[in-house]
Amino acid sequence: AIRYEAAKSSITLLSQSSTKASRTDYTDIPVAPNGKKKIAYVGIGVAELNAFGKRVKEDYNADIFLYSYKDSSSKADSIYELVGKDKYDAVIVGIHNYSNRPGNNYTISASAIELWKKLNFIKTATFVFGNVLATENFCEAYTLVACYQDDDITQQAAADLLEGKIISMGRLPVSVCNFKFGSGIV
Repeated sequence: AIRYEAAKSSITLLSQSSTKASRTDYTDIPVAPNGKKKIAYVGIGVAELNAFGKRVKEDYNADIFLYSYKDSSSKADSIYELVGKDKYDAVIVGIHNYSNRPGNNYTISASAIELWKKLNFIKTATFVFGNVLATENFCEAYTLVACYQDDDITQQAAADLLEGKIISMGRLPVSVCNFKFGSGIV
């Protein structure tokens, strides 16, 4: 219970589509799991569903796409073709299983970054699980959430945030991208 409270209190909403665009077709958090929206979940850095992916699949009846850092760029192209810009009402991307150390870009592969860039359109919400400094790879996200651990408890809290069961209360402990120390949308 204490670890869940810590995760819930630290998850940081850094950007929200509505703060960057005047359009109305963006994906903001929360995304109500009402079954009316068609949702895709793309797990980058995973070969099988984790707690966050399972919740998105169960709660939203989402279509699931997984891409590990060892997968080829042709698999990334295939995922992009399947997800496409206009096929889903919302695309939830989870960035997982990267190194806490900055060497070799936190072990996030170039093809994974390229896949994310292709998927980063206005309907995409990006959740980065782990070292917040790795968020520098995703500065252009329309909706960006920093989750400071990549464990089941943090993933459950992130899914609760996505659904609107909890609100974002976190603040950045460091500056990253154009977000200054102490930033966070509450």
